[in-house]
Amino acid sequence: MIRKFLTLLILSAVFISAASAQQAVTPPTIITFSSDVAAITVEDAEAGQTPATLSWHAAGLGEDYDLFLQTFRLNRWDLLPTEEPLPSTGSYPLLIEHPLNFGPPMYRLIITDHNSTILDERVLTIPYQAVPDAPAINTFTSDVQQIEPGALAQGTALVIVSWEVSNRPATANLVFEQVLDDGPAVSVELPRPNLWVSSRGAGPVKPVMPRTGNSVRLRLSLVDMVDGGVYAEAELDIPVVGTLPPATSIPAPTATTSTSQAQIVSFTVSPDTVDRGGTVTVSWEVRNASSVSVWRLTPGGPVADFVDNQPLTGTWTVILPAYHVDNAAFQLWAADASGATISASAAVQVRCPYTYFFGQPPAGTGCPLAAPRDTQASFQTFERGYMVWEGDRRQIYVLYNGGSLGRYQDTWIVGEVFDVGEPPAGLVRPERGFGKVWATQTGVRDNLGWATGQEQPYTMRIQTTGAYRYPYTYLTLPDGRVVYLVENSWGFLGQ
Repeated sequence: MIRKFLTLLILSAVFISAASAQQAVTPPTIITFSSDVAAITVEDAEAGQTPATLSWHAAGLGEDYDLFLQTFRLNRWDLLPTEEPLPSTGSYPLLIEHPLNFGPPMYRLIITDHNSTILDERVLTIPYQAVPDAPAINTFTSDVQQIEPGALAQGTALVIVSWEVSNRPATANLVFEQVLDDGPAVSVELPRPNLWVSSRGAGPVKPVMPRTGNSVRLRLSLVDMVDGGVYAEAELDIPVVGTLPPATSIPAPTATTSTSQAQIVSFTVSPDTVDRGGTVTVSWEVRNASSVSVWRLTPGGPVADFVDNQPLTGTWTVILPAYHVDNAAFQLWAADASGATISASAAVQVRCPYTYFFGQPPAGTGCPLAAPRDTQASFQTFERGYMVWEGDRRQIYVLYNGGSLGRYQDTWIVGEVFDVGEPPAGLVRPERGFGKVWATQTGVRDNLGWATGQEQPYTMRIQTTGAYRYPYTYLTLPDGRVVYLVENSWGFLGQ
């Protein structure tokens, strides 16, 4: 009896010890993360007055881990002003704000250790909802009544404009241009740190001398940044009043210019060529300026970062981000006491460490982002196009005859079956991931038709250009042909 009791006692101790050990090694994990607001309009996000409550439940925090809330704004994650540390279960009230990019409001819940290493994270997106009314430009005005031709000729004229648009789609942006007398338009926008322009506001534009000299016609367009479609336009005419000084009396930015006008003596970047991710030194000398700013531009044009309130002579050491694959451009802005501005540009070339696997690329392609890679792939022909599966990223590409392209994530799991009927004689029903996209994605089946052959596995070679805004992806088909994918279009290389 005593032996049986001791055995039970030992087994109980072992069970308790095992249970305690299991509880002690519970990994820190986010279980749920949600919002009581399901969707929001672009207009309401920009207004920043929509209340929401974020709620969460996490497990396994203990004393060695911390829980933080972040919001995505101006292309980076910023901490929300919460009391720290956050509890394992809790909620946080806030006003939803626009992220100042073309994505929806996003929030992130992260678990970190005391070295700030992220151990688990959950991203919450509040999608945009469409509005029934058509996009419109409600106002486009300026308090400037006239412009002097001398300021236009010198490139120092600035005009403050005000605007307000409504019912803006999420992918639309405001574009400010000057319509010239013979029809074409030129941009009058000044450099800014991010591409997104708020739906209402005021700011400066920089017009140029019109060819007839009678007036400056400014145009505001609401443009879709994906397909270039124009939702709405508004124009504003400002008279050019005064007499243009003789060309010889217009000061030029040289050493002989009046001491009251800002001059850029030099603006350089060294060395002339640098490795990707290398370090460059930007140098400048400016005279008669009250403010000096130097900007590094992204390859797409907007300002990436800058130094402000600089001395008249100075240097700036910059480590180039890896997305500068062909060159890196810098811009210097100087203003004198009257507010007149002048600018200069300089660039450094970036050495290309890679070559394309198919040989010489089309003109203007630029350097590859990385070396080519090989991956498992599948290919299938259809009545009106092809389907291609890229294995390492589980991407499915639908290549329609005519050049349009569909991109889909492969979410098929073993066992999923879709009843789409029997194919006509001589044709084939697609299966697995191809079949899921074909059966469930709107328009794919109707536009692609039935398969004309069985799915064919092969090894794909794939490589992407380093272009910042519109990168091309090149990939091989089973027969060795190379196709390119860019945005929502595709084609055969060399055709």
